[in-house]
Amino acid sequence: MEEITEGVNNMNIVVEGKAKNRIQVSNTKKPLFFYVNLAKRYMQQYNEVELSALGMAISTVVSIAEILKNNGFAVEKKIMTSTVDMKDENRGRPVQKAKIEILLGKTAKFDELMAAQAEERDNGDALPAESNGYIRVDCYGGLNQMRRDFCDGVGIARLLNATLVLPKFEVAAYWNESSGFADVFDVDYFIQQMNGFVKVVKELPAEIASKEPVQVDCSKRKGQFDYVESVLPSLLKHHYISLTPAMSQRRDRYPLHAKAALCQACYKALRLTKALENKGSKLLQAIPKPFLSLHLRFEPDMVAYSQCEYSGLSSSSMEAIEASRGDRKPWTGESARVWRNRGKCPLTPKETAFVLQSLSIPTDTNIYLAAGDGLMELEGLTSVYTNIFTKAIFLSGEEFASMHGNTKAALDYYISINSDSFVATYFGNMDKMVAAMRSFKGLFKTLLLSRRAFAEFTSQGLQGNELREALWKVHRDDFVMGRGSALPDCFCEFKL
Repeated sequence: MEEITEGVNNMNIVVEGKAKNRIQVSNTKKPLFFYVNLAKRYMQQYNEVELSALGMAISTVVSIAEILKNNGFAVEKKIMTSTVDMKDENRGRPVQKAKIEILLGKTAKFDELMAAQAEERDNGDALPAESNGYIRVDCYGGLNQMRRDFCDGVGIARLLNATLVLPKFEVAAYWNESSGFADVFDVDYFIQQMNGFVKVVKELPAEIASKEPVQVDCSKRKGQFDYVESVLPSLLKHHYISLTPAMSQRRDRYPLHAKAALCQACYKALRLTKALENKGSKLLQAIPKPFLSLHLRFEPDMVAYSQCEYSGLSSSSMEAIEASRGDRKPWTGESARVWRNRGKCPLTPKETAFVLQSLSIPTDTNIYLAAGDGLMELEGLTSVYTNIFTKAIFLSGEEFASMHGNTKAALDYYISINSDSFVATYFGNMDKMVAAMRSFKGLFKTLLLSRRAFAEFTSQGLQGNELREALWKVHRDDFVMGRGSALPDCFCEFKL
């Protein structure tokens, strides 16, 4: 694989005095890995690099520094924070913006790591001639959870030098789902795009096809562990295993060739089927422009899972929540207050509308509602924001009725990564995938509403204009780049 260097020499860098090693990061369309590799080049040349940013770009600078430190390239020598006065054209008055400056120096092993990285790029990318066996990734949950696990499984297959069998998407009544991998993603395109990254087969050889795979479930493994030590022995012994990846495993510990396979799968190779892409394109063209895609989560199972209680809901909503609770009883008393103040309770549609208004988002904004079936209390949003659009409005009754949970979620994902703006009320699997992909594509108008801030302010008794002003201050510098998202490492090393 080739490290990102294209365009580095032409980058518009702020140089102050003799500080030629200074990078002023702004919210441009440059991806995160561009800055990471530029910082490496500066440290290589000057032994240290100074990163600087204002406002929304601060999270980008922090991410760059964390990536370089966590991977052993840099040590933090100095960090300074301050505020600067700037004129806000939109609000018509001066505002203060936060500023951060981080000075990073080379570690003792910097040169060794750079040399090893170059050697691995030169020699480590070729697929070995012989495979150690076959791996099928078993995926559970909603579409984006399954997509996350599958991409992880691709990286593991490359790590273990295994041949990848197309995944099994488990049929789940809970998700109202019956569609499989080939119903959502273009199989032939996936295999073509993964050529040179990992071996993929549609069908097993006859001598293996008659056997059931040996199940290797890593989903509940805690802490650090090594797939080579834990899974490779089973693969070598049985030659065909089904794998459920671990939630806890950090992908930044993978070697570069495994990261490359994972990133290629997630950001290049997974394309919707032609039929779904055509529906998505038709839907995207029909939505009035510009528009905001809103991923709103307030379904009965979601609220029940959160173990939160709400007042002022309709009797039908309360009944639906109680029917979904099962053994998950809601917190009460002081525990309920602490739980809510930790940001564990989904925003209601009415609360969502209030937060959007606090952020000065006009009530006539075109909003595409990316949401599943069973959304409760929707009138709390639609009574304030009247230009709300859904899949059902634009698709024919027959088209909509023929779609299952995964295909509906795929359309929401397609619209959300192509919308002018994206706002999420809950940072779940879809939101992580959408935020990362939008950042990868250079679409930076992505915002995650703070449930924690809303809960804390309301518990303090704030309401009306006081609450609006407080929410505005909390959200005004929020910005999502992909750090901490489902597949963050793809932003660091590779040009796909």
